[in-house]
Amino acid sequence: LNVPMTSSKGTFNVYAFDGYLANESTLTWNTMPALSVGKLVGKASADFEGVLSVDVTSLELTGDYVTFVLVPELETVTYDKDFSGAFNFTSAFQDHMYSDKYDFRTGGALHTAGVVVDPTDSSNKVFGLKTGSSGRVKFYNLFAADRDLTAEDVGAVYHITFKLYLAEDYGENDYVQCAVMNEEGWDVYGASAKDVSVGTYGEWHDVSFDVTITSDMLNPENPGMFTIDSKGLAGKWFYIDDLEATRLGGQGSAGSDEGASCAVAMVAGEAQRVVINPESQTYVDKTNPTASYGNVTTLPVSANGNKVSLITFDVEAIKGASNINLRLPAEGTKDFPIGVYVIDGAADPDSYNWNS
Repeated sequence: LNVPMTSSKGTFNVYAFDGYLANESTLTWNTMPALSVGKLVGKASADFEGVLSVDVTSLELTGDYVTFVLVPELETVTYDKDFSGAFNFTSAFQDHMYSDKYDFRTGGALHTAGVVVDPTDSSNKVFGLKTGSSGRVKFYNLFAADRDLTAEDVGAVYHITFKLYLAEDYGENDYVQCAVMNEEGWDVYGASAKDVSVGTYGEWHDVSFDVTITSDMLNPENPGMFTIDSKGLAGKWFYIDDLEATRLGGQGSAGSDEGASCAVAMVAGEAQRVVINPESQTYVDKTNPTASYGNVTTLPVSANGNKVSLITFDVEAIKGASNINLRLPAEGTKDFPIGVYVIDGAADPDSYNWNS
């Protein structure tokens, strides 16, 4: 089994599910089969060419299908706080994700923030925040204990968990927001933020939040920090405990050697699934109409229409297909429609430009 990875770090456990056919239209985390039902066929990491390989020759199959599942191994707990000890804060900018002096930074209009007595257990200490009109807290050293992240960490995945407590019903504003925000403000870096509503008051609730490190988080003058924002809890207390961040040992995404774009086809009359990768992919720029950009791995999207991307496939292998899907994995958080057009013929990435 060879799986080209568009990005990959760490080790993956590879499971085989004999006779299981994944329905891509309905498959979710909740509907996927339990790993205990499958068979662990090996562990693997992507090689220097970006291919993850596992020898499955000895796998005995009885069904018509087999589905392989790649599961990252947990690597390290990078942050684990139960707030039982001293916890130091600052409101000044440090220009770093980590600090050897401070544990958290306050922002907005916080009234009080720090280690307080657990409202449900006087023998336990937790982290409490009371807001003014608004407020947020940002945690140092959560992604790494003694350093800022670098370009080598882009794509790494962190699984963050904590307990959240709201003492009373706050009406429509009964939630907090988890995000990676810039140190000096409230701009959200990377993936969309997650709003967390507890539903039941006077009880502790488990919260989880996954973060994928993106390049904008590495801004040396305004780095990204894990943030819990009070949103609408004006003048109210909320509490957190057992904040933990685990860096996943394997992370990445499967794709093509040319990039993440591919076309997937079911060939009529045959029980097979054919995946073809681009022969080339490039783009043209209206503001630089004579420029050719060659073969690229990342294609820009422009809401104003100044950039147009072109992806060329050799379709010989899927002629006669009954169903063809074009997949274009996207990065970023902008939400606007993208038009897809078909041109019969190839676009030479080395000579194609806006004028041609």
